[in-house]
Amino acid sequence: MSESKKNSTLKAVLIGIGAVVAFVMANIGAMLLMLRKNVKKIKGKESQNNAVHSIGLGKGAVALSGDTNNAYLSCLNGRLDITFTEAPTHDVNMDLTCVCGKVNVTVPASMRVISELKPCSGKVDVVCENSDDENAPALRLTGKTCLGKVVVRK
Repeated sequence: MSESKKNSTLKAVLIGIGAVVAFVMANIGAMLLMLRKNVKKIKGKESQNNAVHSIGLGKGAVALSGDTNNAYLSCLNGRLDITFTEAPTHDVNMDLTCVCGKVNVTVPASMRVISELKPCSGKVDVVCENSDDENAPALRLTGKTCLGKVVVRK
């Protein structure tokens, strides 16, 4: 192999490594910014009918009561399992932030699921069919997942 060909190959490899490093750093920056915004957003939201929970570097579980109106939940580099202790009779808003982790949401069979989650290098799986009843209470999922996974099932 000629010297110039070796140099051009080495240059291409270094450019590729630089691109990967830049991509990883951009994702880490985006994740940290997302978590910071989420912490500001959920501060002071605790009340009788609001649920607030955050898990980092571990495993956690949240059981929401049937009278929950809003849930603000975040998971950083861990696993969070969310269930309802009883089926709500009204719509519930759930704001999720998942960074480098996994969130499992188990929904009562009588609820509809409306997912507005935005994946950023992450994955959202809604593996349940909605109720045919348009008047059935809905679980509205909002938020973001970055390098994480959110699974919703009944």
